[in-house]
Amino acid sequence: FVGIPFKEEAWQPRARKDFICHAPMEIVIGRDGDFFLTMEGASAPGFHAFNCAEGPMQGAIWVLLSQMLVYDGKLNDGSYLALRHYFPPGSWCNALDPQLSYSTPWAFLIPAFTGLTRCLSRALFARGYREEVVCGYGFTGDAIQGGGTLALNGEYWPAANFEISAVGLGASAVCDGLDWGYAMWNPESDQGDAELWELLEIGIPYLARRVKADTAGYGKYRGGSGWEALRLLIGNRDAELYMARADGV
Repeated sequence: FVGIPFKEEAWQPRARKDFICHAPMEIVIGRDGDFFLTMEGASAPGFHAFNCAEGPMQGAIWVLLSQMLVYDGKLNDGSYLALRHYFPPGSWCNALDPQLSYSTPWAFLIPAFTGLTRCLSRALFARGYREEVVCGYGFTGDAIQGGGTLALNGEYWPAANFEISAVGLGASAVCDGLDWGYAMWNPESDQGDAELWELLEIGIPYLARRVKADTAGYGKYRGGSGWEALRLLIGNRDAELYMARADGV
């Protein structure tokens, strides 16, 4: 489930309501190695930007399967080619309505596909492949956006930080999860050096970076920890920053 508390936030009157996205997932493994993924029972689309088409859903499956099954030093399509899937027409994951917005499908898509890692991990654990278990991942989204203008020379600077590409990876069945170093859409994620981000975002330098306490999932083996940064707006004539979740900004 993914919540959208838009009752007090949305600009359009018809979108002003709190909404919960249901993202059920079932996987059936066949005797010949093929498998079938269905999201029967998914919630209806709505007046928000988080609706999804079938193409992005297929892309998410490919990204995760190429990391979890039949992988080596090169990308392997084999696991995806063995897949059949069903995304219910008229649901958020296959909306089929050109009047709706599809600009931010990742808000539902990324959390929804933790179901894929968990379903596969249960099967892998049952067959004894415990080192292949991944119980989930952090959310790589809702980056701070905006920008500002320096007071000294009027130069504009953008807020376009991509540190969100390095979050925690869930625990396996044999070890703790990876700390602040994973993105579901790119297993080679890197949060980058603070000094390089400051060359771009010159009006908001870093004061500190650290592990964010109490963000690792608990269990026999803990999940991967997240991180946080402390930054200061300084020397600006004006600046505007925004994100969907306002806490911490």
